[in-house]
Amino acid sequence: VAGAAALLVQLHPAWTSQQVKSALMSTAGPAWGNSQRTAEAKVTLEGAGLINVPRANDPQLFTNPASISLGELDITGGAVTRDTLVQLSDAGGGAGTWTVTLAPQSATTGVTITPPPLVTMAPGGDLSLPVSVHAAATATVGDQMGFIVLTKGTVARRIPYYFEVVKPALANVPATELK
Repeated sequence: VAGAAALLVQLHPAWTSQQVKSALMSTAGPAWGNSQRTAEAKVTLEGAGLINVPRANDPQLFTNPASISLGELDITGGAVTRDTLVQLSDAGGGAGTWTVTLAPQSATTGVTITPPPLVTMAPGGDLSLPVSVHAAATATVGDQMGFIVLTKGTVARRIPYYFEVVKPALANVPATELK
């Protein structure tokens, strides 16, 4: 990773460290979870995936943050909604309309992730990609992970996401003072 980052810095000295990180992560390809290369490894194991320096050299979009981590969504007190924004910037060649889809790797019932279906980037522009996550009060607890995928023509860029829906079993048990 350090060598790939150093190469990108050498090729693009004006890029910030966040832009280098974004270029490496959003253009990464699948890291395989099996030797037959039929199942992609989970985000918690692969991160963004395998670095592809030629693709990272032309990321078209920069994302900030480069990945989405929402921590725990505790549904003990009822439904929980959490919103976040991913800032997108034209990295050169990124202008146009991008289709936004989800590629979940692990999801439980009662949980929804809602990005807009399309975003349109102006030449040299910036925009905010809103992402809303909702866990119903009756949601099944567990890990939620995968990728938000931005596609324009044959170009795809991935933003990994992770969060966990929890409902601690002892959350509503009254505490007893030890004597």
